[in-house]
This record gives sequence, C-alpha cells and structure tokens, in this order.
Amino acid sequence: ERLKVLRAERDNAEVTSALDELRRAAEGTDNCLPPMKRALAARATGGEVANALRAVWGVYQPVDIM
Repeated sequence: ERLKVLRAERDNAEVTSALDELRRAAEGTDNCLPPMKRALAARATGGEVANALRAVWGVYQPVDIM
C-alpha cells in the first residue's frame, strides 16, 4: 500500500528520466553514483534502481571453480 502511495505522489517522469540516465551511465564508463543519487532523490525505489542496473549488467552468476 505504501508503495502505491509513493508512486502516485512522486514525479514519475523525473524518476523515469533519472533511471534512464543511470542506465546510460552503466552502459559506458561514467560514474553511476550521481545518476543513482538523482534517481533516489526523485524517490525511485531501491528495486527500480537495482533493476535499471541489472538491465545493463545482468545478474551475477558465480562460477563454480572446484
């Protein structure tokens, strides 16, 4: 319920823009912290930030070396 309220009250266009900026930074060599900070300040959720990074970097799969 709290998540629904958050998403209804925040500026979703700003969140989307900030998450797009984060994805672009993750695709290249830019520092990801400033766009991540912007996204969180715009009230993106931790999950949304993590999903943006997963979309670029994927999910870590440990390699069994034994």
